[in-house]
Amino acid sequence: MFSGALISSRLKYTLSLTGESVGGGAGVRRCFIVILIRKCGMNPNNYQNVMPLLSRYSFADAPFQILLVFYFSTGPRTSSHSPILIHSSFFNYVSSEKVAFQAIGFSKCRDQGSVFVQVNGEMFPGTFDVLGDNCPTTYAPTCTWNAYRINAEIPLEKIPLSVLDTTREVRLFTPTSSATVSITAVNTAPRPEGLEACVAPLFWYNYWVRVIEFIELYRSQGVSHFYIYVASVSELVDKVLLRYQAEGLVTIVNWPDLPKSESSNPNLGVYRLGLDSCHMDCLLRSKKKFVAQVDFDDYIFVRGKTLLDYVTEHENAHTEIGSFSFVRETLLKQPVHGSLQDISSVSFEEFHKASVCDVCDYNKKVIVVPDKVDILMTHKVKVFRNNKSTEFKTFEIPMDVGAAYHARYALSAAQQKAKYQKVNLFSSRVIASLTEKFTEIAGELANTTAKLDITPTIDLLEKCTQNWMFTPSQCKAPHEYCWSELINVEEWKFANDRVGRQEQYVAL
Repeated sequence: MFSGALISSRLKYTLSLTGESVGGGAGVRRCFIVILIRKCGMNPNNYQNVMPLLSRYSFADAPFQILLVFYFSTGPRTSSHSPILIHSSFFNYVSSEKVAFQAIGFSKCRDQGSVFVQVNGEMFPGTFDVLGDNCPTTYAPTCTWNAYRINAEIPLEKIPLSVLDTTREVRLFTPTSSATVSITAVNTAPRPEGLEACVAPLFWYNYWVRVIEFIELYRSQGVSHFYIYVASVSELVDKVLLRYQAEGLVTIVNWPDLPKSESSNPNLGVYRLGLDSCHMDCLLRSKKKFVAQVDFDDYIFVRGKTLLDYVTEHENAHTEIGSFSFVRETLLKQPVHGSLQDISSVSFEEFHKASVCDVCDYNKKVIVVPDKVDILMTHKVKVFRNNKSTEFKTFEIPMDVGAAYHARYALSAAQQKAKYQKVNLFSSRVIASLTEKFTEIAGELANTTAKLDITPTIDLLEKCTQNWMFTPSQCKAPHEYCWSELINVEEWKFANDRVGRQEQYVAL
């Protein structure tokens, strides 16, 4: 292994070739130096050994910057990595002493590698972290492009909050590339009380009635804002979402496909348009203390209280709680298909007197405390944040207290044979309020749209994606594999058309 003295001497020699002085004293031109070490006996990932040397030549008030890629072997550096495609970047609260920078995106499976994050002239070492359970994931092993993040912790003694809160761009460096990313959202203080909801990317989605019932039922449970990720939706769904966004209740997050070329299409290797990246993006975007991670067919419910009241009371009493986990039960809910010119025919009574099965599902849904979560997956927290005084954990909700009801009509053979019981869920008052809101919005749509029809696209989706688990080379990529079956079914609105793929993603 190379000694610190040898590294230092080589560093000085390299600097001398640039004409820069590395000595102290007045009038010395100062520069930032990042050393990215390759091989020759020193672990290229172990940059912590080099950081003390780095600090000897780094000054916060430098008038200019030099990036040195310092190799201990001859020849140009080559990389076996494909780029990481970055969708969004955040500053996020960690503790009273530090803030995290996180960039969310996609990459092929990669080793840890080296990455540095430059903020306001300061350099911080970062990591590449896979967001799923592994890479490739156990639930989609044929998918070659997986969810990743770049993560770097920033001590507030280095950069104060007043600077971070106004920083709009960050520079990223690897041994072979660099890129500038814009900051999407900043949450550098503990989040205030409240409950928000995240909805994973909608694709080929035309069930506009469910959009209304979902938002109104969760509003009755204390949810104040919804982050709804959109890849492709029908014209009617788009109109409903835009209406709620105009009210300030919804943030539409456009979720375009990855950039592709004639020779390469990474979207063929992205599972369901990148669920795990979406979950982390929403976690970091959120502004309230609690966030529900749900789909449009998930209805989390607790008896005797609103969701907001329940999670607030329990987290205040047990500060070690970092997430609430709800067992998912199956709720029989017939879809609304066909013509809806007679809007009075639509009933939401199935949410009042519900038929449910408590042994038909095995998954769970979660409400999390973003300030306590490091990595979030679809059905659970993968990693909680480290805390000096408290070990954060998941609180399992007893089924007699609450559950996540999964609205289904296409049942498996086992689900069809199971016993269903009648359960009182949402009150008559809530159902009446939902019906009133639906009538109002549907009436507005009828005045501007020739047809309020809903085509049963779920059946077409099931057909075109049913082989993904059994075809070794096929990933569940609904835009790619269902295009021909669905493109002419509705007037679709695509995130690709609103946010260009090339403009949205930054390659590093």
